[in-house]
Amino acid sequence: MDKEIKKSIRNYTIEDLEGILDKLPYQVWLKDKDGKHIYINKLGAESIGLPKEDIIGKTDYDIRDYSMAKNCVKTDMILRDKKRDVYNEEHSRKDGQDIWYKVHKFILNRDNIDKEIIGGIAEEISLEKSVQLKLENNLVSYLNKSNIEDDRKKILNSILISLKEVINFKNIDILLYDENKKKFNLYLSENIEVSKFKNCSEIYINEEIEKKLCCKNIYENRYSELYDKIVKLQNNSIEDNLKIKHIELANKLFGLICISYSKDRDKVFEDDSYLNEILIKICIIIKQIENKGEITSIKKKKDELEANIELEAIKTEFFANVSHEFRTPVNIILSIVQLLNSYIKNNNMNLDNEKYKEYLNILRQNSYRLLRLVNNTIDTAKVNNNFYDLKLGNYNIISIVENITMSTVRYANEKKRNIVFDTNQEELILACDPDKIEKIILNLISNAIKFSECDTDIEIKINTDLASKRVFISVKDYGEIIEEYDRERIFGKFTQTENLFIRKNEGSGIGLFLVKKFVEMHNGKIYVENIENATQFTFYLPIYIIGGKEVHNTIIDENDILNKCNIEFSDI
Repeated sequence: MDKEIKKSIRNYTIEDLEGILDKLPYQVWLKDKDGKHIYINKLGAESIGLPKEDIIGKTDYDIRDYSMAKNCVKTDMILRDKKRDVYNEEHSRKDGQDIWYKVHKFILNRDNIDKEIIGGIAEEISLEKSVQLKLENNLVSYLNKSNIEDDRKKILNSILISLKEVINFKNIDILLYDENKKKFNLYLSENIEVSKFKNCSEIYINEEIEKKLCCKNIYENRYSELYDKIVKLQNNSIEDNLKIKHIELANKLFGLICISYSKDRDKVFEDDSYLNEILIKICIIIKQIENKGEITSIKKKKDELEANIELEAIKTEFFANVSHEFRTPVNIILSIVQLLNSYIKNNNMNLDNEKYKEYLNILRQNSYRLLRLVNNTIDTAKVNNNFYDLKLGNYNIISIVENITMSTVRYANEKKRNIVFDTNQEELILACDPDKIEKIILNLISNAIKFSECDTDIEIKINTDLASKRVFISVKDYGEIIEEYDRERIFGKFTQTENLFIRKNEGSGIGLFLVKKFVEMHNGKIYVENIENATQFTFYLPIYIIGGKEVHNTIIDENDILNKCNIEFSDI
C-alpha cells in the first residue's frame, strides 16, 4: 500500500531522470548479467561514437576497441567476484591520443542473481592526467638534479607552459605569502613582459583579508580587495580578464594565483575544481623545490660535520697507533740502555761478546722500527699534501721485482717461509719509479710473512698481458684470509683488520695506504682476493715508455737493499 502511495505522488517520469543523466558531465551506463547494455546516457554514447539505439543490447566487445573492451570485462568480473564496488582508472588510445577515465562500477539487485544489473559511472580525466604527468615528470627531473644552483624557476616555467596549452590563458603570476609581513611576493610569472606585477612584486594585506581568504564559507566578493589593489598597480587600467585564486597548504595561506585572459575571449576557464587541483599541485612542487634548497644546505652541513667527525676519529686512531708503535721500541731501547748503565754503575763489565751482540741487535732492530714509522708518517704527509713526485724512467720491471724479492729470501727463511718467484716474461720495459716499486713489493712481502702460517710458500708472480698493455704483479700467502667487508678498508689510513689491543702483529696501519697511493700514482690499481685458503694482493701497472725510449739499468746496491729490508721487516 505504501509503495503504491509513493508511486502515485511522484511528479517525475523515467524520461525526466534520463534527461538529468544526459546533462551530467559523466558517462553513465547499465548492463545486464550477460554484459549487454540496457542503458547509456548521452555523453557515454558520444564517447563511443554511436547512437544510443545502436549500443543497447550490445556487449563491450561489440562497440569498443578490443583493449578497452577487455579492460571493461575484466573489471566487471572483479566486481562480481569481490562482491563490492570497484573504483579504478582505465586507459585507452583513440585516434593516437591517450584517453583516461576515472571509473566507479557497482551492482544493482545484488541479492537476485538473475536480475543483477552492472552499473557504471565514468569521468574522463585525460586533461588532468596529461597535466599531472607533465607536472610529475618535470618535478622528478628537477629533484633528480644534484646541483641546487640550477635555475629552479626554469623547470616551473615549463610546467606553466604545459598548463597554458590546456586552459589557454594569456599569463599566470604566482605570488607566495609571507605570513610575518602580511604580504604576497611575486615568485614566478609565465610571461614577465605582460605580467601585472612587473613594476611591483608585492601586495600587502591585513588580517581581515587573510581571514576572508581562508574562510571555508562561500564569498562572492572574496577577492574584491585584492582585485582593487592589482588595479591600482596597473594605474587603474586592467586590459585583460583577470581570475584570482588563493592556495592553501595544510590549512595555511600559501600563495596567490593571478590568471590573465585576453578580453576578446568569450569566457575564462570554468572548471574551478580541476584548476584548483592543478594549482595546488604546482604550489606543492614550489614548496618541494624550495625545501630542496634548505635540505641541500642542511645535507651539506651534515656531510661537513660527518667528515670532520671522521677526520677526528682518524686522528685519534692515528695517535693511538703511533703512540703504541713508538712506545714499544722506545721502551725496549730504554730498557737496554738502563741495563747497560746498571752494568757500568756496578762495575760489572764482564759481558761476553754474544751478550753485546744480542743487545746491539735489539737496539738496531728497534731503531729500524722507529725509522720505519717515521718514514711512513713522512711519506703519508707528502702524499696527502701532493708533495710526492714520481721519478719516472724506463726500467725492466721484471728485474726490479725479482731483485727485491730475492733480497727477502733470508728473512723469509728465518721465519720458516719459502719465497717462490715466477714470471711469464724475462724482460719488460715500462715507465716506473723504482724506489716506489721497491716500497710496494717490500710492504706486500712483509705483510705476507706477518700473516702467513709457518712452513708455507709466499708466491710472487708477474703476468704480462700485452693485449691490455698491463703487467700484473701478485703476492700470495697461505694464512689468515681477509673478509670481503675489510678488503677496501685495509687500504685506508692507519687501518688494521684486528683490534689495536688484541692484534697478533705489530704495525701502524700506514703501509697498505701508501702501497695503494704509490700504485695509483703509476696509474695502476691494487686489489685483494681470497683464493681457496690463500690471500692474494694483486696490482697492475700500465705498459708504456717515456722520453726517447732510453732504458735505465737497475743498479743493485746490496747494502742499500739490505738496509731497506732491515727497516721494512723490523716489526716482524
